[in-house]
Amino acid sequence: YLQRINNEILEMQVAHPLTHFAIIFSFLIHDVDHTGVTNAQLVKEGKRIAAVYNNKSVAEQNSTDLAWSVLMDSEHKDLQAAIYGSQEELERFRHLVVNSVMATDLFDEELMADRNKRWLETFSEEHRGHSLTADQALDLKATIVMEHVMMAADINHTMQDFHSYKRWNERLFFEMCNAYENGRLGTEPSSNWYEQELQFCNQVVIPLATKLKDCGVFGIAVDNALACAQANRQQWDVKDAVVVAELKRSYVDQKKGGNI
Repeated sequence: YLQRINNEILEMQVAHPLTHFAIIFSFLIHDVDHTGVTNAQLVKEGKRIAAVYNNKSVAEQNSTDLAWSVLMDSEHKDLQAAIYGSQEELERFRHLVVNSVMATDLFDEELMADRNKRWLETFSEEHRGHSLTADQALDLKATIVMEHVMMAADINHTMQDFHSYKRWNERLFFEMCNAYENGRLGTEPSSNWYEQELQFCNQVVIPLATKLKDCGVFGIAVDNALACAQANRQQWDVKDAVVVAELKRSYVDQKKGGNI
């Protein structure tokens, strides 16, 4: 996605070494210490970690803090020096990392509403914030683009062909089955898997792919992502019961074979 940006001014800003590395670093760390359950489940269980982060983006904040503490260790002073050369650059890098990792929380309604609002202010003529200076507008656009690059990369299997989508969806299904069997999920996953996937396609995947196309930043490169997202949604309509049955059978087989 970073290589597909076709706006020269925006490309220069996003491709700045500090910014570019912050995005890659954020993606490497964004699921550090993930426990295999959702933020909502962590809050429901009353986990200490949920209280630490006031029940907001628990896994994302935890991943950021853990990774940051490792990076800031004196053992990695040479890496630190390679990333930033001043307090200002350190603060900039920290801001980019936090913002990027938080973008992978796709289920916090407040965060999603804020992202949608800023997207409209940036890319919609009707809602555009005209009080911003040219530099401020460019900074905002770069920030919004980086957020949505992170979001798209995080769930990119949903914007690939159905075979790839199903392969990664199977891993998520296994994870949820394991959580259910350990008493960390209230509903057996296969009972509503189709409905949840359909809702995710309709409310998250297709709107996100549409934004990537409509913003005009990536040219025709994202046409395939949107087409695949829409095709996967249609496949669920046609094959819902068959796919869920295959997922259940695969989980049972993998567990019998000792692979889970």
